[in-house]
Amino acid sequence: MPAAGAIPALFAEWKAAWGPYIAALNEYGRAQEAWFPDPDNPEKAEAEQRAEAAKDAIEDTVHDLEWRIFEAPAVTLADVRCKLFVRSKTIGYGDGNIDDAGGHDHELLLRLLVDVERLTGKAVVS
Repeated sequence: MPAAGAIPALFAEWKAAWGPYIAALNEYGRAQEAWFPDPDNPEKAEAEQRAEAAKDAIEDTVHDLEWRIFEAPAVTLADVRCKLFVRSKTIGYGDGNIDDAGGHDHELLLRLLVDVERLTGKAVVS
């Protein structure tokens, strides 16, 4: 388990990895769109495999950082805000829109994030 006070550093690492992760997911989606209609094309198959490998490599890093953030003990309200923010990126379009929440648990998490951001006086920058 990460030490108390580790969340800000882990969150900074997660934020740095999040953009490349989304880019890798998008590239993988584009490669799959090109490969599905023509799966016997070796160039398209190789491009799809490279994109999947790149996505998988960064995905493991992002998921590890998320797990470490969730497991680290929160010692400040800002730590709680970081945990809620990280989890909120998997809801709807990841933009914090409560209308996109997929159920009561997701809606509650997003509302808690809004409350914590209001209490701390600032929002986590995505």
